[in-house]
Amino acid sequence: MFQSMFLSLKRRPLPALRYSTVALLSLLQISLWYPWLSQAHDDIRRQTRLKNQAVSEWQAIQRQAIALENVRFGEYAWLEHRIVARKANVATQWRIEGSQTLAQWRSLLEEVQRRFSLSVLTVSWEREKNAQWHGVLRFAIQAPKANRSFHNWLPTRLDDTRFIPADWQLLSTMRTAKSTSALIEYKHRRHWVQAGSWLPDAGLSVRSVALGQVTLVEKGGALQTLLIRDFGGVGE
Repeated sequence: MFQSMFLSLKRRPLPALRYSTVALLSLLQISLWYPWLSQAHDDIRRQTRLKNQAVSEWQAIQRQAIALENVRFGEYAWLEHRIVARKANVATQWRIEGSQTLAQWRSLLEEVQRRFSLSVLTVSWEREKNAQWHGVLRFAIQAPKANRSFHNWLPTRLDDTRFIPADWQLLSTMRTAKSTSALIEYKHRRHWVQAGSWLPDAGLSVRSVALGQVTLVEKGGALQTLLIRDFGGVGE
């Protein structure tokens, strides 16, 4: 009797799992794995996008490098330029050098920025006695970008303000065995100058000093002459 009861209990089938229960368990498992899977998928997409972007930028740099190696600046024969660094046989740095007025330098640098995307690495400026500026600029070649801003790499601001004769007066000139100097007044401030002197408050340099006469050079290259006992200048 006890044996028959045990056998009847042993043979009783297990309750069948319902479809709704299986579905609920599946959804629970998916909900546990979904955040990780979603994050992994986003990471893969982001890495793929960054890789494609890097490839695209490198290809753009390659195109610019080729253009820079073959560029010609017909209007700026005074300029020397060359590639100075490479990576994987692709130009990555460009150098320019020359001597010219600030007005010419500004025109050149504006054209360079219109045609190429560059970031400046080093800049060296030296003012010469003939009112020209010797410049050496080294650039990193960048991938082109839309709506990029222009940069002012000049050694001083090139104002387009006109020369005002009433601001100037040549008071005296003096000659020694080696040079000729002059005492000039600009906006009620007096300065002893010689050829090559720089007047930063006026933004002009002195081209030459002779007895009774001083020739000034504006940033743009225009000449202005001061005469002794003359309360003004005569532009050339």
